Amino acid sequence: MSAIRKDFSVTYKANIVANINTFHHIHDLTSLVLGSSSGILQLESYHGLIYFLVTNIIVTLAFFVVILSGNLKLIPKYYEKGLPGLVFEGLSRSLAGFFMMWCLTTALIST
Repeated sequence: MSAIRKDFSVTYKANIVANINTFHHIHDLTSLVLGSSSGILQLESYHGLIYFLVTNIIVTLAFFVVILSGNLKLIPKYYEKGLPGLVFEGLSRSLAGFFMMWCLTTALIST
């Protein structure tokens, strides 16, 4: 009898791309919500930027705790570039959305 070898190291490119898109979609939405909330709270200058960075880190960690059950060794299996690639790849896009909503809500509330 031949033993059937189970190879769990196979990764599927379509699944990895879907995982990355889901991660970026969540970051895009949260950056818009965070920008709106910082505008409503009337945060200015570094206070708003620190608010974005801290809450962005919290959202990223919460995503990995919920999706990967806190097992950081699974990150390379589900995401090609690992944690630094995911966080820094979409950071400029998230930051742009945050600043856009921050300025818009600040302008709307101050008038």
